Amino acid sequence: MKNKSFIHIIPIAAMLLLTLFVIVERNGYGSNDKKQVGVYNKEARLNSVKFSEAIEAKKDTLVLIDSKIDENKFYETDIVRIFHDFKANYDTFDVTEGKIPDNINEYKKLVLTFQSLEVFSGDDLMEIFKWVKQGGNLMTMAYLEPENNFSIYHEKLGITSYEWDNKTIETLSVENDYLIGGNKEYSLAGDGMVCLDLTVTDDSKVFLKANNKIPVLWEKNYGDGKFVCLNMNGYGKTYRGLFATAYAMMGDYTVYPVINGSSYYIDDYPSNILERTNADITKKYKMSQETFYTDVWLKDVLSWEKEYGIIHTGALIENYGDNMKAPFKPESDSGKIKYLGNTLVNKGNELGLMGFNHMPLCLNNFKYTEAYNSYIPWESEEDMKEAAKAMYDYGKKLFPKEEFAVYVPPSNIISQEGRKVIAETLPEIKAIAASYWDGECVYEQEFEIDEYGIVNTPRIGAGCNMTDNDYMAAFSELNFHYVQTHSIYPDEAFYIDDASNIMWDNLDDKFREYLVYLNKACPDVRNLSGSDMAEAVRRFDKLSVNTYREGNSIYISLGGFYDEAYLFIRLNDSKLSDSVYDINNSEEVSIEGGSMKRVANGLYLLHATKPELKIER
Repeated sequence: MKNKSFIHIIPIAAMLLLTLFVIVERNGYGSNDKKQVGVYNKEARLNSVKFSEAIEAKKDTLVLIDSKIDENKFYETDIVRIFHDFKANYDTFDVTEGKIPDNINEYKKLVLTFQSLEVFSGDDLMEIFKWVKQGGNLMTMAYLEPENNFSIYHEKLGITSYEWDNKTIETLSVENDYLIGGNKEYSLAGDGMVCLDLTVTDDSKVFLKANNKIPVLWEKNYGDGKFVCLNMNGYGKTYRGLFATAYAMMGDYTVYPVINGSSYYIDDYPSNILERTNADITKKYKMSQETFYTDVWLKDVLSWEKEYGIIHTGALIENYGDNMKAPFKPESDSGKIKYLGNTLVNKGNELGLMGFNHMPLCLNNFKYTEAYNSYIPWESEEDMKEAAKAMYDYGKKLFPKEEFAVYVPPSNIISQEGRKVIAETLPEIKAIAASYWDGECVYEQEFEIDEYGIVNTPRIGAGCNMTDNDYMAAFSELNFHYVQTHSIYPDEAFYIDDASNIMWDNLDDKFREYLVYLNKACPDVRNLSGSDMAEAVRRFDKLSVNTYREGNSIYISLGGFYDEAYLFIRLNDSKLSDSVYDINNSEEVSIEGGSMKRVANGLYLLHATKPELKIER
């Protein structure tokens, strides 16, 4: 006789399984034990947070420019941006106006933004060398042309021999762990970077070498002063980290604000991308596109979080249609979008917004290039406002607990009118995450607060097909802002190029290699959500710094301070570095007003919890 109780259990079990399926379908898979995303609490995210008054740094730097050579302007642009972010005070002098300033002795640091010493008379050069010998610090931003003055005075810079012909820079390598990211050799092949083929004295301290032998960044003591020389012709954002390092090498020490954060963004996620089709996926992976997307691509992306501790910020988009007039009604399967979104947030991540559709917030006066000619301009600001409201309302309906504090422009494109619309229509948006780089139509950003009070949090890297340029850019920014920001795209999951052997498996491997590199280069950098990155950048941009030294003690005063701040301090005087603690020790130690930790040879990360800090033996 059959067990009737067992028969009755079968439909109950089936109902429970169905209920479980519905819950998963609506909420996504993953643990509800969220990671610690909120580094900054909700009150600290408000624009109304009161920072302390700014303070003005002492003016100790003179920048020499040569306005007759157009290319020199690029070096000037880079060093001026570095001073802006270092909160350094400086003067400029155009050498084409004549003799060097009579008041050069009022400055401690001198920066040359040109490559020819022929702009100086012999008397001027002798005056500069005398100034260095008496305690001044001189930095060259590029290799110097081997002309007459160079041939006479090169030994003072620590150069013992040189060839007249330039050498192509194939690789850059860090010496003695002097920079963050010294765990990798950086390829510059094809970038057109060159240097002088030279050698330096044994008592010169070499920080970087080209092709494993040619010094490209070194310092040479001269009397009571120092020369800091860069021997290459690179400029632009990719090389600002090298300029920042060179400038920080001048003087006994240098203190400057940094961001201390690493953030990852998934553009167009969640979205209705599953409604597209790609026969190559079915053929290659023997499964449907939807199964591949959720069971392969998404699981791989989420596994990065578990293995490397990263946090993702998704950028929600409702549809890819071309409706440009209200009312904006949902066109996609909201159930799928909710499932995908919850799968992300249930793992401790967060969601931002990209758009109700994929049309950038640009009016008719915005000129799209041919690459973006499929985009349709909006007819009015009112239409953009309605679309922005619909975007936010749709997101809050599906994900009521999400703050939606980050906006990611479609294709990194947004006009000034569009930014104004975001600021006026969606006060909940605290950050716009576009691109760190210039490009066709894109909104190029710096890490700063814009004129509308929105924080710019540009993405430095993009995609999983990591290139040599991506690594060089990451290396530079870790040494400049101590920041890493990267965006990926679901479209990559469906891209297959047999000729180049590019498919998702290869892209996943390439990106994991990048994550391994970062974990070795900066194991203690903070993993931040997009909204927390915004707050980190806000504190960075608000901060101002003033310092002084008494004996082996350094005193640091911070303006624009609220609750905490991060700074780099490079200790160039061995008496100072030895007085802190063993230079090979990487343990965090307490100091008055905060703590500090070694991140490279002579370079330390300060965590300020009070506006006044003191470092002493």
